[in-house]
Amino acid sequence: DTANVTNLTCWKNASGSFDYQLTGGSMPYVVKLEGPVAKDTTINDNNTYHVGNLDAGAYVLSVVDGHDCKDTIRFTLTEPDSLQITALTILNHVRCYGESNGNMAVAIAGGTADYTFTWSDSLNNAVRTETRSDLADTTGRILPAGVYTIHVTDVNNCPCVDWNDTIKQNDSLQAASIVTPHATECPYQGTYDVIAPVDSRLFGRAVTN
Repeated sequence: DTANVTNLTCWKNASGSFDYQLTGGSMPYVVKLEGPVAKDTTINDNNTYHVGNLDAGAYVLSVVDGHDCKDTIRFTLTEPDSLQITALTILNHVRCYGESNGNMAVAIAGGTADYTFTWSDSLNNAVRTETRSDLADTTGRILPAGVYTIHVTDVNNCPCVDWNDTIKQNDSLQAASIVTPHATECPYQGTYDVIAPVDSRLFGRAVTN
């Protein structure tokens, strides 16, 4: 009897499996699987069989034929570490109001390379997507102010919890003229009498009888 083992593609996703074929002995075969997942079955031929949906761990496959002859296969299924974001860092906020020069960086762990990093804005529009083998990525200085989310997947499309943070900017710089009105005040206050001389020639001569 032989077995072909397939390890898990993602952490805790029960995607492990193995294929085995029984030859020789006498049918029926009683097959017992022991380990994180236990299964028993009775087989009446010597074809190849598939057992899936297995968790990671050590297994023992025991086979007993019709004459109580026994054979055992031992195998171990492995799984990658959990894919997760370990740090999200703002390298630069926007330098001046309205510019697009903010910059963020992310670090990850686990999963299986290559990794796809997708940066999205608050409207879920992708602003940058990069696939690489490194466990880190940066947006470059391309971001305007706003909230950004980083989504990471590995080559097996394993799940990862998204993170987000906010690129900030200062208020708009504005130069405005300042005018201070100056009121002119009279330094003297009170009641004044104005006296002016009168020239009688301006009114003609008086008529006397």
